[in-house]
Amino acid sequence: NNNKRTFSDTVTHGQTIDRAMRTSYLNQKNGRLALGALGALSNWANRKLNLYSVLLRRLDDAKVRRSP
Repeated sequence: NNNKRTFSDTVTHGQTIDRAMRTSYLNQKNGRLALGALGALSNWANRKLNLYSVLLRRLDDAKVRRSP
């Protein structure tokens, strides 16, 4: 029977699985953080764009009112 695992094999295997799980958890966490940051950035950009478009519209209205 060649596939007997020694104790140290078992420990190594456990550490490998542990490391893989921790890595995947961290990747997911970082991914979520990145997505969250992107979301916040796009929300901020949208708010700024809305603000600018409102200001531009007001400027246009003012120009129209001023022109004879």
